[in-house]
Amino acid sequence: MPTSYELPADALVVSTWQGYMFEFVMVDEGDDPPLLVYIEGDAEAQQRESQMLSGWLASLIRTENSQDAP
Repeated sequence: MPTSYELPADALVVSTWQGYMFEFVMVDEGDDPPLLVYIEGDAEAQQRESQMLSGWLASLIRTENSQDAP
């Protein structure tokens, strides 16, 4: 599906999912920027549940650790 959305030059992609969505931060927004998400077909990227990058990383680590538990 064609889109007119362009990833900003100062964006840093931190995850992708099956080629139709990606999460990113703007590197000039401080030490703990909001996590943004773009999903194919949307007109623009949206903030991911007001979550900061540190919260997203902590949640990811908790999820991975719980999957490793016996």
